Amino acid sequence: MGSGAPDNWASLSPEYTQCATGRFQSPIDLGPIAAADVDSLDVAYQTDVLRIVNNGHTIQVNHQADSTLKVGEHPFRLLQFHFHSPSEHTESGQGHELELHLVHRDELGNYAVLAVFIDEGAELSDTSPLWRYLPEAADEMDHVYEGELIDPTDLLPSSLRHYQYHGSLTTPPCTESVVWNVLASPVTMSAEHISRFRELYAANARPVQMRAAWCLAPHVIGRVETPEFDSTGRSRE
Repeated sequence: MGSGAPDNWASLSPEYTQCATGRFQSPIDLGPIAAADVDSLDVAYQTDVLRIVNNGHTIQVNHQADSTLKVGEHPFRLLQFHFHSPSEHTESGQGHELELHLVHRDELGNYAVLAVFIDEGAELSDTSPLWRYLPEAADEMDHVYEGELIDPTDLLPSSLRHYQYHGSLTTPPCTESVVWNVLASPVTMSAEHISRFRELYAANARPVQMRAAWCLAPHVIGRVETPEFDSTGRSRE
């Protein structure tokens, strides 16, 4: 991957320094789900026409319908979703074939990502337009198909049981204003479609970032700045 490899991101631009110096970087390795309180999730997604782009880093579907995710009582609006191969997050060291990220933002500029693990198996329902119109050339342009509708709800498992933690974007500038909600139950996708994605992006996942267990507390929503630390390195929040 050369100069564009994740280990080199911080050297590419002064705006990317958090990729190397941040305290709340993502992705991470997730252990067993603890009994600690996490915010509930309320998904209210709407059907939208297919707007798909190969941006040179992944396949992304941009979303313009009024779709929202509430984390607790705090609303975020869905902006786009995209894929990583292999999964970026791991569970006790074990990864998955792909990982889907549904990216949301609130009015203050905070992000909430709903992450879905994808394993090989029976095909997800109603996702065929994604693969029928998969753009093979990276042109950073939306390809809009008015006759093809996508409901992001179809990409989710039946259970919203989830891991939750305060982290960062997994691509530059690695901004640390993200509440991550990683669903515990994976969905399945056919071997054919996993292979089609990997023909374009076989390895577009950022490696797991080392984090202390105390970092795994639920994110405090409503602020953009990174939490302060005391002399021991623990968050004061």
